[in-house]
Amino acid sequence: MESEEEDDGTFTTSSLTDEGAPQGCVLSPLLFSLYTNHCTSSHDSVKLIKFADDTTLIGLISNNDESAYRREVDRLVSWCSGNNLELNAQKTVEMIVDFRKSTVPPPPPSVMDSPITSVESFRFLGTTITQDLKWEPTISSLIKKAQQRMYFLRQLRKAKLPAQMLVQFYTAIIESILTSSTEKSLHSCVDSGPAALYTKPDTELFIMNCDIDGDLENQAEMEEKTRLINQVLELQHTLEDLSARVDAVKEENLKLKSENQVLGQYIENLMSASSVFQTTDTKSKRK
Repeated sequence: MESEEEDDGTFTTSSLTDEGAPQGCVLSPLLFSLYTNHCTSSHDSVKLIKFADDTTLIGLISNNDESAYRREVDRLVSWCSGNNLELNAQKTVEMIVDFRKSTVPPPPPSVMDSPITSVESFRFLGTTITQDLKWEPTISSLIKKAQQRMYFLRQLRKAKLPAQMLVQFYTAIIESILTSSTEKSLHSCVDSGPAALYTKPDTELFIMNCDIDGDLENQAEMEEKTRLINQVLELQHTLEDLSARVDAVKEENLKLKSENQVLGQYIENLMSASSVFQTTDTKSKRK
């Protein structure tokens, strides 16, 4: 592979490498994404998701017709073979999500003459996805990771570090784990899932003995409110007409309120004038 780097409008001397980018190079994910950019799915019911060197095929099978899904699997294997990329058959798995009561599992596809292992759950970019699409495994994994880091927070408190440093450690090391995928998991799992997460910040706050907002439910609510507000503010959103009608009703209410104020002032003036008239008439009768 020949590479050139541009610096201030000039090109450096070319260098040749036959081993690819070094391990841990920050350019490796970008270069790999560029290399595999034209590897796409050709069928609407099959989506190809790529993140660095992780590739996921998602197929929607209707009427038990798997031809499009299996064709895309074979196409991906063929593309990798033609572009000097080797698929790791041992790390390739298949998970079927099917909520029908009586089903016969289809035979798994094969990669390089090796059948793909069928699993009930797998890790996707740090999140555990299961066949029943529940979030308990992800919640348990997050709590386990947070508990492992609680030890270091206790040790820092024993060392009598300032509360500000404890808060910084909590935010960077523990809170970042607990808030991972909260926008999805907190709204999708059962009640026991979030409750387990809510108790963690309370324990950590007791250890730190300081005041910090650790309510994950409020954070998820704020994210949801922000999302809804952004949707309403979109020009092409379906709620735009409803928003315009609400504004029109508000303007009409303000107009009626103003008219009522004028009418009330008019009635008050009439009552005052009537009172003056009655007082004047009484005095004239006494004379």
